[in-house]
Amino acid sequence: PTTRIKHPKVESNIITQLVFSDTHIGMDNSSGLYGGKWTKKAILERAEIMANAFIVDTPNEVDCIQVLQLGDLADGLDGFTTSRQHKLPQNMTNEEVFDLGVEFLTTVLEYILQHKKANKIIFYNVCNSNHSSSFDYFIAQSFKARFLSHSNVEVINERNVIGHVSYGGYNEIITHGKDSRDMKFGLKPQLDDRVKNKVNEYIEFHELKGNNILHKGDSHVYSTDKCETFDYNSYLALAPSSAWCQINFNKGRSGFAIIEKSSGGYSGITRKDYE
Repeated sequence: PTTRIKHPKVESNIITQLVFSDTHIGMDNSSGLYGGKWTKKAILERAEIMANAFIVDTPNEVDCIQVLQLGDLADGLDGFTTSRQHKLPQNMTNEEVFDLGVEFLTTVLEYILQHKKANKIIFYNVCNSNHSSSFDYFIAQSFKARFLSHSNVEVINERNVIGHVSYGGYNEIITHGKDSRDMKFGLKPQLDDRVKNKVNEYIEFHELKGNNILHKGDSHVYSTDKCETFDYNSYLALAPSSAWCQINFNKGRSGFAIIEKSSGGYSGITRKDYE
């Protein structure tokens, strides 16, 4: 049993979102063309930068705060992706990744709780991805246990490939973009017929009414598009480029996004991306 912390009602119809993906805690990118040090210090500094940006650039009192963590939080269990066929260079043990993952998520949410008032806070963790999947679920469940006393905080640790949250006239359809087992090719950052068909089937099956918005990570690419039935958003990785990406592609960019909108969807949506 825990004592529930009750929070006063806020008179607002504003919804704010902090969206990030692909943190890859434990990744060692030092052997790439451009090197890098994705250490505990660097990761916690990124958590504070992201949380501070959200605090500064959004209203102090809102109806709902939604933090969407889109998967690959950890780089991989035992230095492997979920297929166990792709060896990953890493700079932390499993235990160090676990502890830092919990601390990272806790840091973000505690910053928000200290500086923002909201009727509802939803922290959504994608726990089905190609790098970490079940490992992310272990981390997210431990994180969730720390905030059970907060009556207005809901932590959702989603094990399905695609999930959704419906709030204020919006259906936030959430996925990493690639699953832990079956998807050889993930969802592309650009909206194509394959993605349209898959997402429309999901919308129809779950009978989602209102404004449908899909959020995905995995591609490490920022893009936004829309069709008749949903908006389609792809996000940068929060982590810097891995050694493999530096060598096979380019130096890359890292970042996160902050979104603001009103319940009912009548006043438009503003999205600001940070690098």
